[in-house]
Amino acid sequence: MDNAVIGASSSTARAALEAREILGHLPWAGSCSHALSSLPLVSLVQFLTPAAWLDDSDMASQITILRQSISDDANRVECVHSHFWELVKRAYNSRALALYSPKGNKFIHGIGSKLQSRLADVLLGCMHINNNYWIAFSLDTQNQSLMIGDSLGGSIGPQIRQPWEWWLSQHFDYQFTWGTLPIGQQTDSSSCGVYAINALHHYIDPISTPLINNQDAANSARFQMFCLLTAVEVSISI
Repeated sequence: MDNAVIGASSSTARAALEAREILGHLPWAGSCSHALSSLPLVSLVQFLTPAAWLDDSDMASQITILRQSISDDANRVECVHSHFWELVKRAYNSRALALYSPKGNKFIHGIGSKLQSRLADVLLGCMHINNNYWIAFSLDTQNQSLMIGDSLGGSIGPQIRQPWEWWLSQHFDYQFTWGTLPIGQQTDSSSCGVYAINALHHYIDPISTPLINNQDAANSARFQMFCLLTAVEVSISI
């Protein structure tokens, strides 16, 4: 964290200072007290290390924060963890052998049915691709669009397009258009998760959450997320 503060902007320096203060109060033993109670507290140091890659648990905790940040009047937005995409891929790959059904595909079928019945209009989440990379997505049923945010500017290949189109065809009788979700351009090899989550927050509230546009802003986003994730723990320990 110290190296990231050298020459940093004032906002990043403030976030780092707040994170450092929290470190003095954080009870490192045990797990988080918030919704993701199984997340070990020590794993949160990933958010203080700019070179650290964020794993499934780190991304899930950020999706939880995203879900909590959405106002009550925007409750038609559904946020899903990365296992949603893994289950879609699994169902797609086994489609010739197993019937897609509410019983056999309970979670993703439930999400699809919720969107189909307009109990939710937007689906947001992140996808883990190529075994080491995070991208964001937003599915809007009203606009009939699916946007993908890739902070390295990669194209949408068949390994992404085909499972999505198959799953959508199970719930909708019309085709969705593909588009690009606004996202900052990554300049390192480890901040894809930070950029992906930022793109989702920006989608929800573009005024309050500008897109990350450089490494300093990515570092600041990491430190701020650490502070959000540890707020409950610090209030309990003080």
